[in-house]
Amino acid sequence: HQHWHLYYLDFELELESIQCEKGILKDWPIPAFVFKVKELKIFDIEKVVEDAFKFIDHCIENSLAYNLFITRMQLGDVIRIFFWIQPPELDVKDNMSTNPVFCSGLF
Repeated sequence: HQHWHLYYLDFELELESIQCEKGILKDWPIPAFVFKVKELKIFDIEKVVEDAFKFIDHCIENSLAYNLFITRMQLGDVIRIFFWIQPPELDVKDNMSTNPVFCSGLF
């Protein structure tokens, strides 16, 4: 299923400036895959969107649930697209423990 949360915030989120290595967010409680639009030019945007959709297709084909987060850095025109994969074993709900998928939404 899909649901959306849209925010316009008047402060910088840590995810806007945190370092990513080769498309991977490591210094975060839950690792994520990251795609970046470095310049707001149609070619750059199309290439990143194409790559992001390939990633989404891979997740769908392999029955992998994911969370998606998009943000634009306050300084400059860099847009970041984050994907957190939900491990399949998390399908069993245990209300007495922390759910990492929930935590991935703590932007």
